[in-house]
Amino acid sequence: MKCPNNDGDLAVHTAAGENNLTVSYSRCPTCRGYWMDSFAANFIKLSPYEENDTIVIGNPATFTCPVCQTHLTRALGENIPDSVSVYTCPNHHGYFFPSGQLAAFKEAQTVKIKYHKTWNLPLASVASVLLAGVAFFVISGAIRQPQEMRSQAQQVFTGQKAYLAEETDSVLFSATTSIDTTVTIHIPLFDNFSREMTTTNKRTHILYVPDIPVGEYHYYFTMTAGEREEETPEYILIKP
Repeated sequence: MKCPNNDGDLAVHTAAGENNLTVSYSRCPTCRGYWMDSFAANFIKLSPYEENDTIVIGNPATFTCPVCQTHLTRALGENIPDSVSVYTCPNHHGYFFPSGQLAAFKEAQTVKIKYHKTWNLPLASVASVLLAGVAFFVISGAIRQPQEMRSQAQQVFTGQKAYLAEETDSVLFSATTSIDTTVTIHIPLFDNFSREMTTTNKRTHILYVPDIPVGEYHYYFTMTAGEREEETPEYILIKP
């Protein structure tokens, strides 16, 4: 594929990312720009060499998608600072980070998470940090609540969402809590799946679950803080 900056061919790379995830991305050896999907952008780990890339934006008016050759537009949102230039394909084929901009985006992610951790503030949602846009959409349904959540659990558990990552067919589960906890997600009808979620500040918790077949699933969370454990009601996941 051609670089969106139209100055060479993209080289494909695969690397170990954050949270033990494998990410694939493409990079132009000429302009040093990156082309990748949202999954890779969110979880790629940059080397010290890559973190010090020279900032060179180029001419955004000429950026085109290497898949469909459509003109790229600047990506905007609460998860992208105004000082960071990211360009996206209107047909959802991926994101282009000119030289130096992926490092700036990753730094902004880290700073935002550290801010919330320092001030003991839960993130409003995972979408406020992750690059998502239309590449992720919520697929979790209404709460299935056969009984009232206990008042203590209500105070601790502040929200949850499930997103389908179109590029990888994985489901991203997120949960937020009002105090420092470990959170485990349980999906009984998916091979009795049960796994502790990844967290950077003990209040925002995420987990990618790959290869969930099409169907309807009930899932719930358990939260552990010291010797105290609370359980949420069940939620419904409809996997299209």
